[in-house]
Parts: sequence; structure tokens; C-alpha cells
Amino acid sequence: MDILDFQALVKSLTDAAASPLPVALVTRFLCGISSPKLIEYKAKQMAGFGRLAAYSYKNIEKWVQLHKRQVPS
Repeated sequence: MDILDFQALVKSLTDAAASPLPVALVTRFLCGISSPKLIEYKAKQMAGFGRLAAYSYKNIEKWVQLHKRQVPS
């Protein structure tokens, strides 16, 4: 996952959100796990939705936490 561009994967989601996104929501987006907020954003139609579904949720969550610390919200 280190070679993947975090910002490129979540750009469509962050563009749709009016506020900073919680780690759990970004993780669900990348895993392809739907939630009421992701349905509201029509995330299933976005590039990046479910792109990391082959990885474990915990690994993606750690990766998202690492990158959210490096980039201002």
C-alpha cells in the first residue's frame, strides 16, 4: 500500500465532504464498506471506493491514520 497515492484515492470523497473526514469513514470508503454517510455522498460511484478491498480493514485503518497525520485536513 505504500506505493499508492493516498490523496488520489480519497480525492473524490474529500471533495464531496464539507468537513474533515474521520479515519473510520475513509477506511470504510477504501474497503468498499457502505455506511449512511457514504450513501449520502454517493461514494459507490466514486473512483477509489473499494480500491483496497483486498487488504484487511485494520491494515487500511493504520495506513489512513498515518496519512491523515501527514496531511492537514
